Amino acid sequence: MDHSTNNNMIPYQFDHCPRWLEYSGLPKLLGGSAWQVFKKLIELESRFCRKNLGEVFHYSHIELGKTLGRSRSFVGKNLLKLEEKGFIKYCPGYYKGTESMYKIIYPISTPSPIYKVEWKYGGLKYVLRNYIFPKETLDYLLNYTGLDIEELQSVLPEYTFNGLVNNQRNNEADIHSLSNESVPSDELSVLRETESVFYDTKSVLNKTERVSGEYNSNTNNTNKTNNKEDNKHSNNATIDAERNIENVSNIKKMLKGNSGKGG
Repeated sequence: MDHSTNNNMIPYQFDHCPRWLEYSGLPKLLGGSAWQVFKKLIELESRFCRKNLGEVFHYSHIELGKTLGRSRSFVGKNLLKLEEKGFIKYCPGYYKGTESMYKIIYPISTPSPIYKVEWKYGGLKYVLRNYIFPKETLDYLLNYTGLDIEELQSVLPEYTFNGLVNNQRNNEADIHSLSNESVPSDELSVLRETESVFYDTKSVLNKTERVSGEYNSNTNNTNKTNNKEDNKHSNNATIDAERNIENVSNIKKMLKGNSGKGG
């Protein structure tokens, strides 16, 4: 087997969650149930969005419950809780077989920021002085943790900070363009188009339901009006029939009277 052809597939076989989040106080803040769902969403984002954190991704609500060993009502309840607290945006699939849409909001609001979480737990506190971060790390630290460059410089040893920044600049002229390279341009454009649709989906569905309700209401009113017209025509026909019967009866009486006189 040519393993070189499969190297790019390896990341898609694993979901992961940044370890510092588990030690940031977030699990206690959210509570066990909501944290369980949120962590799973972080893992799914790592699979579907790769380096493009914060993009919209799709996943079945039913499958999410299965992977957590939880009911759909449990998942739905905690998704709403996460959305209300500002950790995610969520739009459920309204029709059977359709996937829900999810978007994690960055920076993630944690009780302890990454630079207060110890290095051994995945944070930046007591970071190894001579450690050189991978080139993607600066993009992550600046764009997805809420840090600015001054804060980062204040919490990292000088050697480590300079090495991180220089390594980043040597590999990429624009430190904020990394995420655009990790997904093919055609896929990225589809993701961004999906994200723009995401914000309007709920309102469109609500409008559709409202129009449907108005249509049903109008249909019912039309049926009632038609029934009234039908009843009116039926009553008129009955009156006309009764009048015709009465006229025929009168004619018969007249003919009978004339016949008697002639005899």
